[in-house]
Amino acid sequence: MTIGGTKRNASKTYGVWHDVMYNKHRNKAMGNATYLAMYGCTKQNMEDMMFEDRPYMLAMCILSDAQHLMEYDTEKARQFINKAKYVIRHMKEKSDA
Repeated sequence: MTIGGTKRNASKTYGVWHDVMYNKHRNKAMGNATYLAMYGCTKQNMEDMMFEDRPYMLAMCILSDAQHLMEYDTEKARQFINKAKYVIRHMKEKSDA
């Protein structure tokens, strides 16, 4: 990949998220190690979280927690932001069904 005239490895440019989302097996279920890296919890924990009555409120609460965490733990804040995106993405899928 060339960015700004410099060849770079896509993994180094986009990080873990790129590797997870755009690899050739992206449609297969992700393992717990991947969920732990991206969300800070297991796949089952993420699925259980989606049974909330008001998922939009869940997403807002998770983002509030991420804001608080940004002061002292940016890695955990990143995981919380990923959790909120997961909730929002799955809200859309439920409304399309």
